[in-house]
Amino acid sequence: MEFKVACRREGKDYLLTVVFRSIRKAVLPNLDPTFMFEELEIEDVSKDSLEGIRFRAEDLGKTGFEVFCESIEFTDCVLLADGSESGSVGCR
Repeated sequence: MEFKVACRREGKDYLLTVVFRSIRKAVLPNLDPTFMFEELEIEDVSKDSLEGIRFRAEDLGKTGFEVFCESIEFTDCVLLADGSESGSVGCR
């Protein structure tokens, strides 16, 4: 599953591509056509001995987004020209 995530850091806006691979469980909010993360937390849960699961990604806001997967990869980071998309997330 691949997400395009617009975010702001140190006053600049970026578009990140985040790829979740070998997903074992996913809870997704309504995706029409975007939603917003308040704060995405990625946790290494490999010590919990869950077969094929190394990471848990969860929105600490109220979206309900949660993914358990084997790997998470940030494949692209693009500086945006303006802040109009900051905080929105698209799914592909």
